[in-house]
Amino acid sequence: NGEADGLLVYGVDDKWGDSNQPLNTASVRDMIALNPAAERALWHYLCSVDWITTVRSGSRAPDDLLPLLLPDPRAARMVTHADWLWLRMLDVPRALEARTYAVEASLVLDVRDTAGLA
Repeated sequence: NGEADGLLVYGVDDKWGDSNQPLNTASVRDMIALNPAAERALWHYLCSVDWITTVRSGSRAPDDLLPLLLPDPRAARMVTHADWLWLRMLDVPRALEARTYAVEASLVLDVRDTAGLA
């Protein structure tokens, strides 16, 4: 129908082995898929590019579809892990009261907000 269901931007690191065999790596810079079928098609395309032996996906969600698309899901490896979560509490007392704690204890926090938002 002429409408894109996905977008893939990737780069290739050109590397060749001693006996002239390809050791090239494709690195995903950006991938957007509107549905699982589009994501599957994008991964299929990237994994079938000639002379690519390794694909690096960058940051992916823990429940990402990629390992399930591989013939051997254990071939997918997580090489780094980071939460990449930064937040700014605007109502600190309410946030701390709303969570649960493993032990009954007392703790004093001194919260300073130089921007005056909290």
